[in-house]
Amino acid sequence: MNWHAANLAQLYEIAFNDPGANAVHKQAAAEEIQRRIRKKHVNANHKIKKVYPK
Repeated sequence: MNWHAANLAQLYEIAFNDPGANAVHKQAAAEEIQRRIRKKHVNANHKIKKVYPK
Protein backbone atom coordinates (compact mmCIF):
# COMPACT_ATOMS: atom_id res chain seq x y z
CA MET A 1 0.00 0.00 0.00
CA ASN A 2 1.08 3.57 -0.60
CA TRP A 3 0.95 5.15 2.85
CA HIS A 4 2.35 8.46 1.63
CA ALA A 5 -0.67 9.04 -0.62
CA ALA A 6 -3.24 8.49 2.14
CA ASN A 7 -4.47 11.47 4.13
CA LEU A 8 -4.31 11.57 7.91
CA ALA A 9 -8.00 10.71 8.40
CA GLN A 10 -7.59 7.54 6.34
CA LEU A 11 -4.51 6.55 8.31
CA TYR A 12 -6.31 7.01 11.64
CA GLU A 13 -9.23 4.95 10.33
CA ILE A 14 -6.96 2.07 9.33
CA ALA A 15 -4.75 2.21 12.42
CA PHE A 16 -7.42 2.49 15.11
CA ASN A 17 -11.01 2.03 13.86
CA ASP A 18 -10.90 -0.69 11.20
CA PRO A 19 -11.54 -4.11 12.79
CA GLY A 20 -10.90 -5.96 9.53
CA ALA A 21 -7.46 -4.54 8.81
CA ASN A 22 -4.39 -6.74 9.07
CA ALA A 23 -2.02 -6.16 11.95
CA VAL A 24 0.74 -5.33 9.47
CA HIS A 25 -1.38 -2.60 7.89
CA LYS A 26 -2.38 -1.22 11.29
CA GLN A 27 1.26 -1.00 12.35
CA ALA A 28 2.33 0.62 9.06
CA ALA A 29 -0.45 3.20 9.32
CA ALA A 30 0.51 4.01 12.92
CA GLU A 31 4.16 4.42 11.90
CA GLU A 32 3.16 6.78 9.07
CA ILE A 33 1.08 8.85 11.54
CA GLN A 34 4.08 9.10 13.86
CA ARG A 35 6.31 10.09 10.94
CA ARG A 36 3.95 12.87 9.93
CA ILE A 37 3.45 14.41 13.36
CA ARG A 38 7.07 14.47 14.51
CA LYS A 39 8.91 17.77 14.46
CA LYS A 40 10.87 18.05 11.27
CA HIS A 41 13.25 20.88 12.14
CA VAL A 42 14.17 21.61 15.71
CA ASN A 43 15.78 24.98 16.28
CA ALA A 44 18.45 24.41 18.88
CA ASN A 45 21.31 26.61 19.91
CA HIS A 46 24.27 24.27 20.21
CA LYS A 47 26.82 26.99 20.84
CA ILE A 48 28.30 27.01 24.30
CA LYS A 49 28.71 30.48 25.70
CA LYS A 50 32.06 31.14 27.29
CA VAL A 51 31.81 32.26 30.88
CA TYR A 52 34.75 34.23 32.19
CA PRO A 53 35.46 34.51 35.91
CA LYS A 54 34.95 37.94 37.49
